Amino acid sequence: MAIASRKGRFIATLLPLLALSGGCGSSSGPNAGLCPATDDPTLWTAGTLHSGAIDAAETWTAAASPHRVLGTLDVNAVLTVDPCAVVLLAPTEGGGATHLDLHEGGKLVAEGSADKPILIRGLKRADGSAE
Repeated sequence: MAIASRKGRFIATLLPLLALSGGCGSSSGPNAGLCPATDDPTLWTAGTLHSGAIDAAETWTAAASPHRVLGTLDVNAVLTVDPCAVVLLAPTEGGGATHLDLHEGGKLVAEGSADKPILIRGLKRADGSAE
């Protein structure tokens, strides 16, 4: 599955869940076969925080997952989300939706598959309600 766009807004509640069953990762070592997009969420660590703007090409990898988006993220360049990456959209402190704004020159590319999924999901607010 691929998502590509030059201009527009992606709101947390409207983003599709790209995760499918399967796995990916290294074929040897302690993390053999693990794919953060499909593994136990309790294993996700602090990950990488994203907010503000992306002004140069950037790639969000599975290794740096989960990628936590807070508030508005202005995408002014190519943002690539690698297979097996986890993207978590956190509610803003005021309760508003987290979203990506794609501006001129901005593009979101997320290509996953059944055996190498991408997970994009909203986090719950402190009161337990969904984003």
